[in-house]
Amino acid sequence: MNWYTIWIIESIRLKNMKLKYLIFSVLLISMNPLTILGQDNNNDQLFDAIRDEITRDKDFGVGDSLRAVNKDKEKAVKQKQKERKKLQKQRAKEIAKRNKARKKGKEYIVKEPKPKKEKKPKTSVPDQTVKVEPKQKLTKEEKELARQNKKALKEQQKALKEELMTPEEKAKKLAKEQKKLEKEHAKERPLTPEELERQLAKQQKKEEREKMKAEQEKVRAAQQEVIAEQKRFKAYQDSVKRAEIAIRKENERQMKLEAMTPEQRAKFEEKEQQRAIAAYQDSLQREERKRQRIERKESNKLVYVDENGMLKSTIDTVEVLDSKFKGLTYKDQERYQFFFNRGLMKLSIEDHKGATKYFNRCLELIPDNKEILQLRGNTLVEMDRYRLAKKDFEKVVSENPDDEIVHYNLAVAKAKLGDFKGAIESYSNAISLDPEYMLAYQGRAAAKTMEGDYEGSLLDYNKALGINAYFTSAYKGRGVSLCLVGDYRSAINDFSLVLELKPNDGFAYYYRGLAYHGVDEIFNGCSDLSTAEDLGIIQANLQLKELCR
Repeated sequence: MNWYTIWIIESIRLKNMKLKYLIFSVLLISMNPLTILGQDNNNDQLFDAIRDEITRDKDFGVGDSLRAVNKDKEKAVKQKQKERKKLQKQRAKEIAKRNKARKKGKEYIVKEPKPKKEKKPKTSVPDQTVKVEPKQKLTKEEKELARQNKKALKEQQKALKEELMTPEEKAKKLAKEQKKLEKEHAKERPLTPEELERQLAKQQKKEEREKMKAEQEKVRAAQQEVIAEQKRFKAYQDSVKRAEIAIRKENERQMKLEAMTPEQRAKFEEKEQQRAIAAYQDSLQREERKRQRIERKESNKLVYVDENGMLKSTIDTVEVLDSKFKGLTYKDQERYQFFFNRGLMKLSIEDHKGATKYFNRCLELIPDNKEILQLRGNTLVEMDRYRLAKKDFEKVVSENPDDEIVHYNLAVAKAKLGDFKGAIESYSNAISLDPEYMLAYQGRAAAKTMEGDYEGSLLDYNKALGINAYFTSAYKGRGVSLCLVGDYRSAINDFSLVLELKPNDGFAYYYRGLAYHGVDEIFNGCSDLSTAEDLGIIQANLQLKELCR
């Protein structure tokens, strides 16, 4: 046995098809010159065997064998992934059971997996199919006989039913048949003159109703057009007045400048430049404060008030931090999280009593917690329990006096209790912490109006509107304070701005109607009071009875 045969035998044993193909190609190249020179006569048979082996491998395909191997690998990987998923599910179940056992205070015992039952091989069941013979076709005579038999059966069933029927049921059946016959005859016969008269009367009534509706719609459209024209005319008058005021101010300024000496004029221009620079610097400071306030609120993640300045109780964005669990056991931490989440859920469905119950549980575990006290204070305000809310806000202020929102909430609680002086102090504290706090200016202005300081309230309302020119509640409050001062025309302008932004604001119509009565425009005042009554303002009905008799 020479070295060629040994190498061929060893290469045939190889499973790697690429390596096998490479060895055989080397053998062919090495054996080809030997056969040509005739040094080894036995090499011809080996050469043919190697060539047959290579051609067989090529016909079978090296790529096909590699694909088969890759398929086996993919199957093995998929099997491993399935086993891994099963293990993950088992681990998750065990962790859940362990947590439940810890909450109940029991020990969790790991159960050993049961041994899998060996599947029995399926025995081959003999074929038990039943051959159904095809139905025989019936002849025409047999089909007719079957139909006659069915009819006879139906007639027998009807006869039995009639025999079993009571006399009352028979009378009802006869009445139904008579009604059917009468209807058929009525359709066929011509109408009598009385019936024709009835039909004509009905048609005339329908036409009259349609005409009435069309006339009413025309009258309504005309009324709406008249009201729209009145509003346009009023807006035009207001714009003309504003333009006249602006022109008058500009003329006065020009007269002053002409009357001034050159030195006075230079000083005046310097002052105007300084004012413009100061206004620009103030605007930059406002933007910076606004940005800082937004960042502070985002970090705090507490939403206390809505756009109208009303307290919110649905605070879903509060996060329970890990620092609050200091000094608590694992069991108490889980209880605290449970009570806190349940309280937020009750707030989201506006169940304020349930929310206060769970917040009280949280405060039993961690007393004097700032976050929970704020939430409980907001829920108590929603329940109109202002005294308890005031106590909670005072506790938070004593621990954290640098939070302007807590000062604002405390001021709201004081104002609801009638302590307007204390409310003004709390609003002032909030404004000192945040000079751009629009809601605090609006609340302090309302408290000042209740105390009789109308000029101070007007200043605060102007500051709030300087921060946000679309703050409708500030326009409304300023209009009320202007009415109390006696400036009814400017109050009417404020209420009209509110109605442009919120056309369905009943209180704006109510206050504007009273302002119109202050200027002796009774028609406009009565129309505004009637619209306020339609929008659900009860006080408007009383004022209509007194002022619009």
